[in-house]
Amino acid sequence: MLRRIQVALLFVLAVGCKKQQGPSVPHLQGPLACTTGVSYDFSASAVHPLGDDVCLQFEWGSTVGDWGDPVHSGETCTVTHTFHSAGTCRVTARAKDSKDIMSGWSSPLIVSVVAPHGGPPTGVAVSSGPGDSDSTVVVAWTAPAEGTPDKYIVRFRSVLDSGYSILGETIQTSYVHNPHGMTGHYQVTAVFGSYTYDAAAEPTTVPVHSAAATLFEINVDPSRCGFGWTRDSGIGNVFAMTDSANCSSVDFYISDLDTGHGHEPIAVVSPNKADSIDPGAIGIVPPAFWRMNGFSNPLPDPQSPLPGYRSGPNWNYFIYTQISSQPCYISCYTAGEVQKHYALIQVDSVDAASGRVWVESWYQLVPGLRLIRH
Repeated sequence: MLRRIQVALLFVLAVGCKKQQGPSVPHLQGPLACTTGVSYDFSASAVHPLGDDVCLQFEWGSTVGDWGDPVHSGETCTVTHTFHSAGTCRVTARAKDSKDIMSGWSSPLIVSVVAPHGGPPTGVAVSSGPGDSDSTVVVAWTAPAEGTPDKYIVRFRSVLDSGYSILGETIQTSYVHNPHGMTGHYQVTAVFGSYTYDAAAEPTTVPVHSAAATLFEINVDPSRCGFGWTRDSGIGNVFAMTDSANCSSVDFYISDLDTGHGHEPIAVVSPNKADSIDPGAIGIVPPAFWRMNGFSNPLPDPQSPLPGYRSGPNWNYFIYTQISSQPCYISCYTAGEVQKHYALIQVDSVDAASGRVWVESWYQLVPGLRLIRH
C-alpha cells in the first residue's frame, strides 16, 4: 500500500514539474557593428515545451526594454533599436510564458557602436546677389552638427537638365554662382574623408508658372480684371477690383485707361494708380492700400533675365504698360514691398472688342532675383 502511494506521489510531482516548465533561452540575432542614430533590427525566438505562446524582452546594455506581444512558440520576434552612444553594447534577450515563467538570458551579442563620421549641411537656401548682381545666386547653409567637414561640394541642375553637375568646392558655408541667366536647383554635399552627406533641402530658382487665365477689361467685368501672385507659393489668381479686401492680393489689372470698353491699346496697370490715372476705374475701384508695382516696356526675349529695376531719372519700370503685340512679354517689379520680387507676364492674346485678355505668368520666389528662365 505504501509503495502504491509513493508511486502515485512521484507521478503527481512529475506531472506538476512538466506543467511548470518555461520557455527555452532565446536564440538571438542582430548586427555586430552599428552607428549611432541609425535604426537596426534585432531578432529572437524561444521554444516552449508545451507549445505555449511566449513574450520576449531585450536588454540593451544597462537598459531593459518592454516585454513584446505574445508570439507562437519558436516564432521570431523582431524589434528595431537605435543606439545613441558610441561604445561596446551587450545585447541579450529572455522569454516568458503566460504564467510569467521566464527563461534565462541569452548568450550576448557584443555590438560595437560608433559615431557617424559626419553629417549633412542644414538650412540650405538661395538668395539673389547684392545690388547690381541680382542675376547671380548666393547659396548658403549651416555646417553639420557632427563637425566641420573637409570641404563642401556645390552642384547645380538647370531647368533644362535631368541631372546635377558640380559647380565647385569650398570650405566656406556659402557659394556665389553666376548661372548666366539659367535657373535651376542646388545641392550641397559635406565631405568627411571618404564619407559624403547630401543636404536634404535642394532649393530652386526656377520660377513658378501659373497657367493661362482669362482676364477682362475693367469696364467689361471688374470682378475678373485683377491678377496677383501669392507671395509664399508664387501661384497667380484672378481677383475682383471691386472689393477692397483684395487690395493686398492684386498685382495688376487690365484696362484701356478710358471709360467704357472696346478701345485700344489695352494695358496692364498698377492697382494703386487706378483712382488717379484711369477714368474707367472711377466708381469701380474702392479706396484702399492697393499694391504698388512697376512694369517694363515689352520684352524681346521671355527667357532672358528680366530688366533690373532702375529709379529716376532713367526709370525703366512704369505704372502701366500697353500691350503692343501678341504674345507680349512684360516684366513686373513689386516696387512697393519690403521684399521685392520679379515676375514675367505673358499676354498670349487680346480681344479688344469683347475686352478679354489671356494671360499666363512666371513668378520668381527668390526676393530680388530677376532670373526667369523656364
